[in-house]
Amino acid sequence: MTRSHLLSPRLALAVALALSLLAAYFVAAAPAAQAAPAQADTIVSLVNAERSQRGLRPLRVNAALTSIAQDWSQRQAAADAMSHRPNFTANYPAGWTRAAENVAWYSADDPRAIVTSWMNSSGHRANILNPELTDIGVGYARSSSGRYYATQNFAAYPGSPVPATSIGRHDYNGDGRADVLAVNGSGQLLLYPGNGRGGWQSARTIGNGWQGHDLVAPGDFNGDGRSDLLAVAPGGQLYFYAGRTNGFAARVQIGTGWQVFTHVFSPGDFSGDGRADVIGVRPNGEMTLYYGTGAGRVSGSARIGTGWQIYNDVLPGGDFNGDGRADLFAKDASGRLFAYYNRGGSTMSSRVQIGNGWTDFRQLASVGDFNGDGATDYFAVSASTGRAYLYPGTGRSGFAPRVQIGNGWAGFTTVI
Repeated sequence: MTRSHLLSPRLALAVALALSLLAAYFVAAAPAAQAAPAQADTIVSLVNAERSQRGLRPLRVNAALTSIAQDWSQRQAAADAMSHRPNFTANYPAGWTRAAENVAWYSADDPRAIVTSWMNSSGHRANILNPELTDIGVGYARSSSGRYYATQNFAAYPGSPVPATSIGRHDYNGDGRADVLAVNGSGQLLLYPGNGRGGWQSARTIGNGWQGHDLVAPGDFNGDGRSDLLAVAPGGQLYFYAGRTNGFAARVQIGTGWQVFTHVFSPGDFSGDGRADVIGVRPNGEMTLYYGTGAGRVSGSARIGTGWQIYNDVLPGGDFNGDGRADLFAKDASGRLFAYYNRGGSTMSSRVQIGNGWTDFRQLASVGDFNGDGATDYFAVSASTGRAYLYPGTGRSGFAPRVQIGNGWAGFTTVI
């Protein structure tokens, strides 16, 4: 039997004189930087899914708030007692105009159950769905008795950028930065770890025998906070590879018959339920959405479009317009690039042309927030020159000027 326990949520306004005076008297030492575990990422994803379903902007993960939240979760776990941090805003970065805190403990390692409990409590739900908040930090820790303590620290910072959400997350080594995966002609799978500034560190081989496989990057497909991988084998088998630090676990077959699709990809959470989904496009142009279960499988499907045979490439668009939903890109034979904006409920807008001259780009991929500015970025490889380019997304339905970040990429058969 599992049990969830909550405390009344806390809310603070920077404009309140009483709080400002209180902060002057209680100035605690800033907690040391804390690394939150994977479950914290899952909680952020679920919170942003709840907000997306209601048309609210996603919350940006704030490293300072994460450190504060993780420190407090660890302190609660050490004491094995739940409480709010006294004057919890004392160590917030300057400039906030509104702040809030949620805490809870649960008797099982189940981040989804904790978020459900918060959402079933009016005060905690109000914090999670507050349209004025912009940033979040989440902490998660286990006590010696087996309780799991979770903390959410929220803040509103004017001008805080709308983030790339968990949509299309590509962190394959667990360092919090978006990475690139590539398969060469020999079937080697290479990891290019991102440096968080629009470039990468030295590549390393993390697998062999990947030739002939169509790779799909769903983000966190099984709810453990790590970026996973799907692959369609030449025989049509669909395999799930659970993410591990600097690699993947042994594959698990989760489907058959996927050779019928000309395009298979994952947009991230397209349906808005907090779980990564998979999309397939048939030769006749029919597009089908397969709902992710959040446990490494798909269950149920729905036809969500027709006429997609006019495109020679259909791919995830990340969150191109900054509304927190997963969008789609499509490229036609003349090199025109189109965006289809997710309108919620697995529906899309009419197409919007967002570029010309993309014919030469054989490899085009959404790679999450690759340069650390909070917006989804895009990676493209020129078929004629082998040059690799980063197209930084603006989060406002556009691209910043492209930046060449590599040479010699023509030999790769897949880049995601």
